[in-house]
Amino acid sequence: MNRTAALVLSASLAGLCPAQETKWEPPAPPAGWKAAVSKDGTYRFAVPPGVGRSGTRDHTMTVNRVRIRAQVNYYTLKDGTMLEVESAVLSGSGLTGTKMSEVLDAIADGQKEDGFKVSGPKDVMVGEVKAREYRLTKDKEARRMVLFGVKPRVYILTAAAEDPAKLDAEPANTFFKSLVLVPPEVVKAQAKEKAAKVEAAGKENQEKYGVKWTTKLDEMSPPDAPAVGVIKGKEFKPEKVELQPGGWLVFRQGEKGAFADVEVKLWLIPKAGESPENKTYEIAASKSGGPHVQMSTMPAGARIPRTESFLTKYALKLTLGAKDGSGNVPGTIYLCTPDSGKSFLAGSFTAKVK
Repeated sequence: MNRTAALVLSASLAGLCPAQETKWEPPAPPAGWKAAVSKDGTYRFAVPPGVGRSGTRDHTMTVNRVRIRAQVNYYTLKDGTMLEVESAVLSGSGLTGTKMSEVLDAIADGQKEDGFKVSGPKDVMVGEVKAREYRLTKDKEARRMVLFGVKPRVYILTAAAEDPAKLDAEPANTFFKSLVLVPPEVVKAQAKEKAAKVEAAGKENQEKYGVKWTTKLDEMSPPDAPAVGVIKGKEFKPEKVELQPGGWLVFRQGEKGAFADVEVKLWLIPKAGESPENKTYEIAASKSGGPHVQMSTMPAGARIPRTESFLTKYALKLTLGAKDGSGNVPGTIYLCTPDSGKSFLAGSFTAKVK
């Protein structure tokens, strides 16, 4: 049983400690570190220099009438140390009056069931919030894990490495101490400001490209023009479109060897032997089970792109036609993803079949 499942089976949010009451100020990251904000704006943390790989994961599940919505930010340093912060929101009629201590016990027990040896808890502080710290070992991996809850969320901070000494090195220590919870009133104000910026950006994009970010399918009509969009706040004009083996539809810009400056990939989940021709996909943001979407961007000075994956909450209209005389497949697309940059891609294309 994984830690999320263990949490669901025995945890509720009753008895969680109250939110911070002190005046909140946006924290400045340590020298050389970068400030990071969670996708929902509810917490902030700092990212160390020397990150070789990073990404985010979102997942939603329902077990025993309890719904879990989790978001994860992970970073792997060049020395192999992994740093991760996870926030999980629990809701539903399956929540009962279990104490917070039992919630934390359930998470630790879940790690034991995954094969880890888990130390006894140590009382620590994350800002002004009381938390528990555990040490875990399994085969050649060592972990340091800090758990705490602030209604309606449970937080899990993790550092992992083969060398246990790295768990107490400066990067891990600073990462753990950097987490700051954003007061609800600040979150609301920032959400309102963000909504205003999204609306303004939508008007600008509509004027410039003839399309904008939206999740309303009735507003998504691919224009009769080459596919164009905005990915992570930057203009995206695909220079290459391919239908690759395994059912991958790939849009690339700024190709540099194995990677590109920007890449949007859709796994169409084909059946064995199925042709990609003459297919239509229409996926609402409220639905699941459609193509898997990956979006990669290459940060300045990086060697490996930063990738986000979307299995749900995106909106898509995609049509693939029959092969033309050159064996290529024409199509149209209108894709809008739920990333913080409200990325979109819309228009016509011709995909080279690989």
